[in-house]
Amino acid sequence: MRRVTAINSLDMFIASALAVLVPMLLLARNVSVSEIGLVISALPLVFLFARMLFAAVADQAGFRSFFVLDWLAQLASILIYIFAATPIAFLFGKVAEGVRASAFWAVNRTAIFYYAEGREARAAIKLYLIRTASSAVGTALVGVVAAFFGLQYALIFLLGIGLLQGFPAITMRPYPKARFSVRKTLSLLLPFKKGRRFWLTAAALSLYPLATYSIFYLIAPVYMRLNLGMGYDGIGYVIAAYYLLCALATWVAMRYRTPFGRVALLQALLFATGCVLIALTNSSLFIPFFLLLSLGDGLSGMLFEAVIAKATKGKPSISTDIGFLHIPYRMAEFASVIFAGFAFQYLGYPVVFGLSALSFAAYSFLCWWLLK
Repeated sequence: MRRVTAINSLDMFIASALAVLVPMLLLARNVSVSEIGLVISALPLVFLFARMLFAAVADQAGFRSFFVLDWLAQLASILIYIFAATPIAFLFGKVAEGVRASAFWAVNRTAIFYYAEGREARAAIKLYLIRTASSAVGTALVGVVAAFFGLQYALIFLLGIGLLQGFPAITMRPYPKARFSVRKTLSLLLPFKKGRRFWLTAAALSLYPLATYSIFYLIAPVYMRLNLGMGYDGIGYVIAAYYLLCALATWVAMRYRTPFGRVALLQALLFATGCVLIALTNSSLFIPFFLLLSLGDGLSGMLFEAVIAKATKGKPSISTDIGFLHIPYRMAEFASVIFAGFAFQYLGYPVVFGLSALSFAAYSFLCWWLLK
């Protein structure tokens, strides 16, 4: 379990830092917000197809090889960004990131459930907390490096961190029942006989990225750079504070065993309030209201992991089932970031935040209902 924890920490350290750096790099090359949205949308699109194939293989051959692939693709994406000069080059970087994310998430929860049998939900929430804290450290440090030395040196810094990720991946023990069959892989990829409740769970989870993905990975960093004129270090600090508040909210709810119904209500109120206040007020108050979103977002991590653990508990093909649950999720990511890029540029940010508030409220209610 220690190797899985180390991989979670290092992977999210780098991935979260890249989520801030890539839009900044594109802005520095005078790429429009709508085009940035198109570039970023490549990640969930690749994820949509690659994850299912990886998951079907992983359910037979185990998870170690996919943690190694995650590491190699992570390094490849950073190297592409170091030398990228055009939006097309950045698009290839996002494709590499999509492969990385597909490999990681195809097996990550499976590995957690494997090592934490009998306490799956609690272990998944604990790793969510660790990933969030690691993301905060990554975005803060990379913001400082970018501010003092430049964006290229920030990428080189991440490349050095990325090399460390290989050790826990390579030294992980092989899966004890590793075997592979093309026929078995194809049978696992058939989406039939999952049941109405399974697909309702998938639909509920897809509302989360509709509410959060475009705000966090596109609108917020671009807004702070263009509208508030913030430096790279300032943006890194704000994103890091968001992650830290997310982690704090998750920890408090888990520490005091807050009932899911109360968590759902509180997270919906906090997130919707933040969205409405951002939409109705001027830019000088963007940061405090943006950080208010993090409290609702952090609480939602409990419900998200608990819903997945419940929907897949006792299933013989956990990786594939989790992959199917995320198909609508990734489609929502892809659509939301393209829509948000054009809406931000042509309609204004209040439209994006208004729709996010409604999506998050619906997500909170459905997750509570599924866990009730």
